[in-house]
Formats: sequence, C-alpha cells, structure tokens
Amino acid sequence: GVGLASQEYCHLIGSRTIASVGRPYKHFYLHRMGLAGRTLSSRDGGAFALGASRLLGAGRLHSVLNSLSADFIAVSFALLRTGGCLCEIGKRAVWSYERREAASAAARYVAIALDSTIEQAPWWMGRTLRLLSARTEARVLHGLPMELFDLEKSVLAAF
Repeated sequence: GVGLASQEYCHLIGSRTIASVGRPYKHFYLHRMGLAGRTLSSRDGGAFALGASRLLGAGRLHSVLNSLSADFIAVSFALLRTGGCLCEIGKRAVWSYERREAASAAARYVAIALDSTIEQAPWWMGRTLRLLSARTEARVLHGLPMELFDLEKSVLAAF
C-alpha cells in the first residue's frame, strides 16, 4: 500500500517514477495510472536491478523510497545518482548509517520511523493528517484498491 500511495502522489506532482510491485493487481493498478512499462519486480532483487538499469539507461535515480530489505537496499544505492537520497521506511534489515557510509558515501540515507516521529513531532503528524484530509475531500486522493481474503481458506494468498 505504501508504494501505491507514493506512486499516486508522484503522479499527482508530475514526477517520473519507477515502481517495484509484487502482486499482478498492483501492476495493473499502476499501469492504469500511466506507469505501463515502468513497474518492476519487488520479489527478486536481481530482476529489479536489471529492469531498473534498462529503464534508466545511463541515468540514475534522484531518490528512492524503500520498504523492502535484502538486495533491494544495495541495489537502490547502486542506482542513486551522486547526491541522491534513499528514504528507508522498512523495519527489517535496515542498514546502519555506518554501513551506508561504507557502501555509498555520495548518497544520503534517511531512516524514517513514523511511529517514533508521531511521538517526537505530533505537530507534524497533525499537519500531515489535515493536509491528507483536505486532499481527500477535494477528491485529489482516494482509497487504494482492496482485495479481501477468506482467512480460513486463503491465508497464504493474502500474503
């Protein structure tokens, strides 16, 4: 859901993006939004790296919003331009600032922990929620697609 919401926001502000998604319905959703040919696998870091390199050609990414772990963090740093920024919102296998410095001193790394940000800056969360509420009321934003699963029969399909 975070990826779909971020892609919708980037589309709203006119930013050119590449998206990594797993489920076919998410690919379909993003293709309908105008990202046909710009969605890549979120299941295989190698496939993502190859696809992103092909899409970028000689270019590099300005920024990355990442919630995936394992190879995706390293690949994301490799795809960033000098001065680019990786914003990490994942909770598993998050890199330390020291590891990031060893891997890519030319890129910035920001670990975002919304749970602690809410506690440390409640004014920011209030302002953000008011902004989202106003955009929803103006019908600029809308709910994400939802798929329901029978937990007893389809527990594996849900994940």
